Amino acid sequence: MPQLDHIIVHPPSTLVLIMSLIYLTDHGALRARQRCGWPEAALHRMLDRIVAFGASPAKCPPAVAQWLEELSGMHPHREFRVYGNHVFVFQPETETGWHLITVLHLPRELLRAWHRQLHRWLGGAK
Repeated sequence: MPQLDHIIVHPPSTLVLIMSLIYLTDHGALRARQRCGWPEAALHRMLDRIVAFGASPAKCPPAVAQWLEELSGMHPHREFRVYGNHVFVFQPETETGWHLITVLHLPRELLRAWHRQLHRWLGGAK
């Protein structure tokens, strides 16, 4: 897979240079297809965006962050990114880059808190 070198705007007026290798595992591709409805070609286009714009546990609302911390306890050495209504689980490796391991649905009971946070980020009231 070629190295992904380009500039992404995140958040507004801040430039972030993404220079990473992000790999797709067979299981990650299968779960993205099942849970997001994305074919593999779309997932390849989205991987860089998910890593750059997806919310890390530290940027999530407290209820979502707590759930992600529980997942981190069960699966140490994984990186979690919340993007849309899904949690993308990556295995970061220093020498080879990040590997998409799987895609999870954000639990239904956490969707309200997550959507409120998105609404705040996008400039809405509440």
